[in-house]
Amino acid sequence: MRNLSREALGHDDPNSRRHAKDKREKKDRDAVDFVPVPSPLRAGGKELTGVDFDADSAGFMFAFGGRNENMTSALGVSEVPIAERVDARKYRARILKEEKERRRFRRLVTKNGKEVETWGRHKCGAVSLVVTVPPWCMPVINTLEDDERDALLLRVAHAAARRMREVSDRVPWGGGCHLDTDIAHFHFQVPKTSPAGENWQKSKFRTGGPWLVGADRMDRQFPDLLPKKQKELLEGHKAKKGQLVDLEIAAAVDFQMGKEFRNMGLSKKYDEACRDYVMRKKRAQDTEQTRRLLRESLRFFVLEGVWPLAAGAMSLTMWRMLPKEFRPLVVNSMRIMQVISKPTKVAVNLGAKYIIEKLKENVFPEPEPKLRNF
Repeated sequence: MRNLSREALGHDDPNSRRHAKDKREKKDRDAVDFVPVPSPLRAGGKELTGVDFDADSAGFMFAFGGRNENMTSALGVSEVPIAERVDARKYRARILKEEKERRRFRRLVTKNGKEVETWGRHKCGAVSLVVTVPPWCMPVINTLEDDERDALLLRVAHAAARRMREVSDRVPWGGGCHLDTDIAHFHFQVPKTSPAGENWQKSKFRTGGPWLVGADRMDRQFPDLLPKKQKELLEGHKAKKGQLVDLEIAAAVDFQMGKEFRNMGLSKKYDEACRDYVMRKKRAQDTEQTRRLLRESLRFFVLEGVWPLAAGAMSLTMWRMLPKEFRPLVVNSMRIMQVISKPTKVAVNLGAKYIIEKLKENVFPEPEPKLRNF
């Protein structure tokens, strides 16, 4: 979740230039790990879903209330309007205008011992909240026709908005449905204040984050799939943080997906997709330890210029086992790798050593030895 700025709204539209730029930057970031070093492949997306989801379009924008100019987002609304596809450019223009109006909110301040009602101002009048479709549903969604798939996703978005209203009193204006990733997802634009300027409670709109949502989803759908330590961590977070709006919305999306598949006569395909996901997820969990070892090996190689096995061979015992005629070759090769990987650091070290030697010679000359008289 983030504040709804012009850039955030541009990203929410899956067909905009901003969204294409963000995707390119994310692809560049995913190519490296934290050190940064080249990162081994992580099990996710199509490695877990088992399908290469490639929709004809990048997605679409929708609004609750559709083309109605007075989008319903008032406090205490009895029912959330249905979600309808809208023109992306007109919708974004409306949202930017509405977001500026929702920045102002009423507040009570004490002046001269009296409470006075004044107006406060948020930096942004709305937020953008991301909700993904459960990955085990993607094989079934991939078999649907475009119109049938889009209608299904609009009904699921409507169910998510209803649940959002129940737990937080807020009704989103609309959002974007993204179909250009391995797992389809929604971007909901949610105002911070009511049309009358009433500030909605932040305590009812707390979020847990991606890991908590994913772990809670897996634990609800497949109780035995989550490892014991992660399950304990999940329960601890939920007990500490209480009700979290993104967990509640994700649960509503998962329930609505299962309900829609049953109504469409796709229960058998859905069950097969769930079993396939469990098999792939267990396989990914088994190989995660190997992936961590490979990541550390890559990190060590990039930083030190030598593989960990070769570094272990440089221990004193192994060094003595090397024939003396090979030792200079090994040392020189390591020095060359260090110069190639970190030329600046090597140059600084050599320069520092040279300066220290000169200082020793000129500033701190060695004292002449004194002769003792016997």
